Amino acid sequence: MFQMTVIQGWSSCVNTDVYQARWTQQKPSTIYIHGWNNDADWIELNVGAYLECEDNAHMPDPETFKSDFLEEDKFKRGIATYTFSQNDAVELTYSANSFAGGKYHYVLKLAYDHVRLDVGYEYKGKFLLKKATYCSYVANRGSVFNADTLFNPNPSAHGTQYSVLSANVTVGSNSERWFSPAPFCFPLKLKNGKWMSVSVAPTVDELDFSGFSNTPCFGGECAFSLDYTSEPEYEDSVHLPELVFRFDADSEFDALEKYTKGLVELGRVEDLVRQKADWWKGVMVCGWFAQGGTANCTQALYESHIAKYDELGIDWDMLTIDDFWGKEHGIWRVDEEKWPDLKGFIARQHKKGRRVLLWVCIDPKGLPDDEVYIDAGHRLLDPLNPKYIARVYESFRYMFGNENDSLDADGIKLDFTGVVPKPGECKCTKRLYGVRYLYELYKLFHDAAKRVKPDCLLDYQVANPHFAKFHDMTRLNDFFLPNDIALPVMETRAKIARSANFGAEIDTDHPDSVEYYENSYKFGNMSLYISNKNLDIRKAEVDAIRRTINEHIKSGKK
Repeated sequence: MFQMTVIQGWSSCVNTDVYQARWTQQKPSTIYIHGWNNDADWIELNVGAYLECEDNAHMPDPETFKSDFLEEDKFKRGIATYTFSQNDAVELTYSANSFAGGKYHYVLKLAYDHVRLDVGYEYKGKFLLKKATYCSYVANRGSVFNADTLFNPNPSAHGTQYSVLSANVTVGSNSERWFSPAPFCFPLKLKNGKWMSVSVAPTVDELDFSGFSNTPCFGGECAFSLDYTSEPEYEDSVHLPELVFRFDADSEFDALEKYTKGLVELGRVEDLVRQKADWWKGVMVCGWFAQGGTANCTQALYESHIAKYDELGIDWDMLTIDDFWGKEHGIWRVDEEKWPDLKGFIARQHKKGRRVLLWVCIDPKGLPDDEVYIDAGHRLLDPLNPKYIARVYESFRYMFGNENDSLDADGIKLDFTGVVPKPGECKCTKRLYGVRYLYELYKLFHDAAKRVKPDCLLDYQVANPHFAKFHDMTRLNDFFLPNDIALPVMETRAKIARSANFGAEIDTDHPDSVEYYENSYKFGNMSLYISNKNLDIRKAEVDAIRRTINEHIKSGKK
């Protein structure tokens, strides 16, 4: 239970066990949110949001901003207190006209353990959306957050994931793509040492955006924005994903876990209970560094590569045949010049109790134009195209099936997944915008693969609750930093993935150091990317791999 108290003509407040919120009738669009222990305000929230469209004229007119909830009868009493159940929310409604002739509708929902900002916009006619900014209704002005640290859940090439709020940070496909996408959530460390988060909670139909950003503003203020780089077109109205504030987290990872749980409670994602195959856990071998390039992905190379592991007494479980065992990236069929007997190769691994994953990517090279999504000369896969859908189902039957004309492989490693459609002229079955494109693509691959082999392993580089049901393993992705920081950097990526992927397994990827090989099994599957040459000369690393497998990974199974 929680309460709202209204003193007509003066002020109002909402009290829950988690936070307090207060505002005055003289300035009802500014909400002060804070804790119970005489804390400084966590947020000085300016209720509002605005759209940037093709003519950039859809800014709200501050002179028309009004608080509609003040017209309700209950606010006309002198003093009144209202009690709400834990599943209810106090809804404060506001509106404003735009300079373009449209109308904004804002609803601030004060729930028991979080606060949500709901934004709708009505406009007669069509408009192209480029950006939506929350916590503000005037350009370059935002809200005040009493936080000194922002955690970026999207891993970057330089390894830095902590910054101040004045550093612009983006999660999404238009930023670095180590996770595509990462959680749409920014944990903020408050100056009292606790953590809160700012996130968006879209429905599937609201996934038209490509990135979620914090937006530093004048005077230390901050807003949060959705980037619509695909420029979706709307007619007459648009409803934005709700912006959500959650409080009382013990760490940045606890904040991410509360964000994921909150999406389930709001009905935005399904509460996923995974059915896992026993063989999904074990030691992974990938041949990328052994082959050293696409042209060298050959049966002869891989035969010699796994023979080297066997020679050194390294007991492994899963092999990934990397980029690329076919002729063209869009055609998932074996190149028999490179692989004269891929089916036999896979069958021999199965007899040894091992599994084989095939690398695939979303490059449409080799596909005919009538199966491809083309925008501004940019070629993508078209996940809603009936011809391409039929091709994908047939490709997975060929890769995973056990018929005479199929390979009987066990899973895929999906790569190059950061792209989304561009704006402008396009040829496609149906226009898709932002990460909704990735949603449809992942869904297609998942449904086609699981239809053929339900226990197949889908290894994607994604760590986001909205996409969790379409994959079985999160790949932590490339590491190009000094090896002496590999363990903390990759363990941080693993914690992000675990907070958002509903228990998917972890592919720890390719850092190469004794420390990493001795410890990475603690947060995921040991993953070995080592050339034959380095297997011969890096004695310390090989000893660490063999020792860790025998003493920690295989000992329980034996």
